[in-house]
Amino acid sequence: MTADWPFTDAPNTATFVTRHIFNGDLISHVYHDWDDGAWQFLPNRITESAGIMIVALDEVLKLDPSVGDLHDLPLGWKAERTAINAPWLRSRNHPSAE
Repeated sequence: MTADWPFTDAPNTATFVTRHIFNGDLISHVYHDWDDGAWQFLPNRITESAGIMIVALDEVLKLDPSVGDLHDLPLGWKAERTAINAPWLRSRNHPSAE
């Protein structure tokens, strides 16, 4: 982690997002997967698998800098919010997560 990069993952780390996010939907759900450490950034809607995109973590941070607040989200945890300025609510998403 550097002064201007909050994550321990590299900027080019592949992440999962939906096309809805890049079309302006709010990132309302973030998952840091227990099994492989993958990041998922999702809107508050059902998304078909055809709508899933793989993009670099730095692209997500450019799109919504507030996800940088989740740089320390542990593996197996998730964060949710209801509005762009609402606080992220963190919770365990995997029974083995600390």
